[in-house]
Formats: sequence, C-alpha cells, structure tokens
Amino acid sequence: MEEGLLRNAAQEQSFHLANGRVLKNLHELSNALISMDEKTFSHHVTKDRNDFSNWILGVFRDEELSRQIAKNRNRESMQGKLSDALKAASKKVQPASSAPSAVAPIQKPAARKPSAMERISKLIPKKKEHQAAPSNDPKPKHDYEGISKKLDLILSKEKEIEFKEKKLLEIEEKLEKKLLGEKDHSFFSKEFVQGLVTGFLITLIVVLAYVKFIVQA
Repeated sequence: MEEGLLRNAAQEQSFHLANGRVLKNLHELSNALISMDEKTFSHHVTKDRNDFSNWILGVFRDEELSRQIAKNRNRESMQGKLSDALKAASKKVQPASSAPSAVAPIQKPAARKPSAMERISKLIPKKKEHQAAPSNDPKPKHDYEGISKKLDLILSKEKEIEFKEKKLLEIEEKLEKKLLGEKDHSFFSKEFVQGLVTGFLITLIVVLAYVKFIVQA
C-alpha cells in the first residue's frame, strides 16, 4: 500500500475542483494543473489563499511541499514543483521484489539446441565446397570417331541426291527427244492444218462468188 505523497486520500478528504472534477491523489492534481483553465485555477489560488497547498498539508502531511506550492501563483510552476516531488517520492519507494538477492546463485543460460534450419544451413556450405572442388579425372577426349561417321553419312546422302538428279536429267532428255521426233514426222503438223484450213476457205469464197455471179446473170 502506497504511503505519503503517493497514497490516495480518503473519500471524505478528496479535493473538489470548481469545475466539478474530484481529485483523490496528488498525481491527479498534477495532471489537472496541466489542462486546468485559468478561471478554475484563480478560484482556488488567490492572493490570500491557496487551496492546493492547504490540501497537501492537511491530508498528505508534507509541510515542505505545502510551503513550495503556497509560494507559487503560476500554474505551470506549481505543476513542476508537484511533479518533481512525486518523482522523488517514487524513487524512495522500491518494491521488495526489485531488491537484489545476495545469496541468489548466478545461473548460466542453458545451452540452446540448434534448430533444424540451422543444422541444414551448416550442411549447405560443405555441400557447395564439395561441388566446387576440382576433379582429378582426366579431360574427356573428343569423339572423333563419331564425327567421322556423321560426315560419311552426309557425303553418302549428297551422292545419292546427285545420282537421282542425274537420272532425272537423263529421263527429261529422252522425253524431249521423243517429243521432237514425233513432231518432225507427224502428218498432221500445225503448219499442215493451217494450210488446209486456208485453202478450204479460199475455195469456199470462190464457189460462193461464182454462184452469186450465175444467179445475177
């Protein structure tokens, strides 16, 4: 239970401000002075009276703080004095649990077991170093035999294509000669048909002219 300046006043000893707010300890008074309007402050602090100083002396029994507050007519200065006194009182009151123990042995922290991820991370660099290690195996020889076989296959394909092209040219030449030979020895050649048609037309014209002449005569 807090004592002195840090304790709460009894209900009948609470401080009633002019604005209606009720204060039950000095912490609440310090906070109230920060936001208190001048009208309320002037009501409790006058030239001849200081209600805050009287409350501190009558309820909390602190003559020194009461005397310091009574000398002030400034709200900010009064709040500063009250705040300093409360901080000093808080330092004097220390919980029993905060006192250091003289017989308590110093215990070393228990060794922490590495997690699964930590164990894996330790293995990864070793694996990389193993992979990066130079190999003592001799350099692989070039597969000259396989390359030679591929070249022979390509050459044989080219020869086969050339042979087929040659055969096609021979067939084309034979066909061309045959066609030209048939054209030379054909009875109904193009020129013969044209001459036959021309002669027929001339004969027809002559016959028609002769018939026309006979009819007119």
